[in-house]
Amino acid sequence: MRHKGTQPQRQSFLSIDCFSVMVTAVKIAEDKQALIVRAYETTGNPAECQLELPLLERSVPLKFTPCEIKTLRIPLDKQEPETEVNMLEMNFFAPTSK
Repeated sequence: MRHKGTQPQRQSFLSIDCFSVMVTAVKIAEDKQALIVRAYETTGNPAECQLELPLLERSVPLKFTPCEIKTLRIPLDKQEPETEVNMLEMNFFAPTSK
């Protein structure tokens, strides 16, 4: 059945362009301002790939070391950069408070 809207009949929300990286989780961030995506390298080899999010009009280049797990925060605001975060959604490279 065809719809009368302007969007395509089918569209992927997310895709990744290399076979050795698997996306395992996608969720809205706790602050509701970003998407959290978790992925890992599955073959034990380094990998470079593009994560495509057509509905958010985002394309994220990724580099993985062998068996690496990454958790990414992808802001809904396209002006904000993507960042790697830990499993608590805290900036991975932020200094710890003392």
